[in-house]
Amino acid sequence: MCFDGDACESVTRAAGSTACSVSKMTDEGRTQWPAEFRPFARPFRPVAYAATGMIWGLPFANVWLALILLPLVPVLGIFVSAVERRRVAILGMPTIPSSHIPIPREERRRWLSIRLREPITWREAVLTLMASAMGFATGALVAFGVPLGFVFLLAPGFESSDGSGAIIMVPVILVAMVYGCACVTWAQYTLTRKIFAPFIPSPPEIPRPPRY
Repeated sequence: MCFDGDACESVTRAAGSTACSVSKMTDEGRTQWPAEFRPFARPFRPVAYAATGMIWGLPFANVWLALILLPLVPVLGIFVSAVERRRVAILGMPTIPSSHIPIPREERRRWLSIRLREPITWREAVLTLMASAMGFATGALVAFGVPLGFVFLLAPGFESSDGSGAIIMVPVILVAMVYGCACVTWAQYTLTRKIFAPFIPSPPEIPRPPRY
């Protein structure tokens, strides 16, 4: 029991602020549908995230290039994951810290063997394959979906006599593309968090005042 009113008030405020900060950290770690992924709240963030992720899908455009790079995925995944952990900042999310152990200067000659023994390296390889597949799918959607949509809009007989058909369909197609980018972005971010989840430190426990 606390007899000093000022001390009790300060302890209560400190506990409340700590609870709010931990609650915020917990909310950031959960896989919810935040405002950054809502297509009509901030539409440019999911679009920018999906657009910058298309670069990982370029190796899939050439079968021989994909086969050459496939054995190097465990090593390439270290660098791809470093970009992916920072790329979530486009969505307004906190960047994911690295889970690799620091290598001393005298052990850098064994850098590759040390990294290949870490479990996080193989999770990053899975993340690299996932990012490449989603980047290729997004690029294919943009490369074939947008021209196909314009061909569909300009096809003879589609427009009405007053030309209102194209005017109505253009915003519908744009809204569908933005919503699709938001869904792809949400799926990729969720999988990224799932892959790094065992290596993300848990938030500290909320200190509770003793009961008397």
